[in-house]
Amino acid sequence: YCVYLLYTVIVCMSIVPIIVHRKVKRHRRSGALDHNCFLLKIGMLIGDRYEILEKIGTGGMSDVYKAKCHKLNRFVAVKVLKQEFGENENFVSKFKVEAQAAAGLMHPNIVNVYDVGEEEGINYIVMELVEGITLKNYIEKKARLSVKEAISIAIQVSMGIEAAHNNHI
Repeated sequence: YCVYLLYTVIVCMSIVPIIVHRKVKRHRRSGALDHNCFLLKIGMLIGDRYEILEKIGTGGMSDVYKAKCHKLNRFVAVKVLKQEFGENENFVSKFKVEAQAAAGLMHPNIVNVYDVGEEEGINYIVMELVEGITLKNYIEKKARLSVKEAISIAIQVSMGIEAAHNNHI
């Protein structure tokens, strides 16, 4: 959960959040999902409004995609629960709780959550898209941060975490 917060609180330095398309095939006899058939489709539409443009990140439990919201004509980030967790009710529940918790936060160092949904077994969260490079890539590129820069980043992260904490997250 803290890793998620680190991705979401550093708005000015990270590309944060979502989507995967999967063709669901089931085994003929058992009805179990065939995990070899899951495919990402650039250009697909999720929720009748979010067109997937490109994959921009991946984490332990989810993948993040840049998408275009055709109803509001803006770019968004779509975070999709990875297929291996999609059938686990515990993970799906945590994913939904994460979306609800993040949606209640309003802070300059935390991305806004716009929508949440499930379509054909794909669980997703639609969030504000923050253009730029990730904090990890930024640090790798710079090789060494100045004390002033490191403190500035730490303050931004701390402010986001404080906002989450103040909202019982």
